[in-house]
Amino acid sequence: MSTFDALATPDTDPSTRSAALLLHALATVDREWVLQKLRPSDRARLRPMLEELREMGIPADPAIVEHTLGAMPFLVAGSGDLSVSVSGRGQAQSSAAVADLIARLNPVDPVALAEVLRSEPPRAVAHVLLVTDWPWRAAVMGRLGPSVRGRVETALADLEKDLAGVQAATALRASLLKQVCARLDAFLGSEQWTLLQQGAQSRDAFGPSHRDNGAIAPRRMLWPAWLSRLGARQ
Repeated sequence: MSTFDALATPDTDPSTRSAALLLHALATVDREWVLQKLRPSDRARLRPMLEELREMGIPADPAIVEHTLGAMPFLVAGSGDLSVSVSGRGQAQSSAAVADLIARLNPVDPVALAEVLRSEPPRAVAHVLLVTDWPWRAAVMGRLGPSVRGRVETALADLEKDLAGVQAATALRASLLKQVCARLDAFLGSEQWTLLQQGAQSRDAFGPSHRDNGAIAPRRMLWPAWLSRLGARQ
C-alpha cells in the first residue's frame, strides 16, 4: 500500500497512530522487539503506518514525538551522556536544515507559493508561516482567499499561544519545510504554473480577467495529514 493509498483509507484509531509514532522513534532493534511481542492483528495494523512514516521522511526523532504527544522521557533515557549527545547533535542538524530551507524559500514567488499552500491543512500553513519572518507572508495570505485565509488566521492564533514550543520543534519544522520545497518544485514545473503565468501576462496586456478555477490542486503535505488523523497537538 502506498502512502497516498493509506491516507485515502478511513481514519485509524488515534491511539493506534500514537503507538505507531512512538515505535517509529525507537531504535530499529527495539522497535522490532516490541512488534514481536504484539498480537499478529496489532502488528498488521501498525506496520503499514510505520511504513507511512518512513515514506514521509519523518525523522525517527523523540523530539517530534514529544512535541506531538507530550513529554515521553523514556524515549531519551537509558544511555546517559551518549543519549544527551545524540539528541543534541540531532537538534543541531535539524536547526541547520531549517536555516538552509529558510534561505531557499525566502526569495520564492508568493503567487506560486500561495497556489501550493492553498490546498494544505490550515494548521500546516500556519506552521510554515511561523517558522520565521517571511518577506512574502502578507502577499501569500492575501492570495489564499477569504475562506482559507480565515482558517489559517484561526490556526495562527491557536499556535501562537505556544509559540516557544512551536519554534522549538526543529525536526518537525525541517520536515515540513522540506515538503513545502518539494511541492513547490513540482508546481513550478507543472502546466498549471505555466498557464497561470500566461494568464498574468494576458491580464497585463489586455486588462483583468476571471481567474481560472479549474486548477489542479497539489497533493496535501503528508505529515500534517498524519497529525490531523492522530488528533494530537500540532
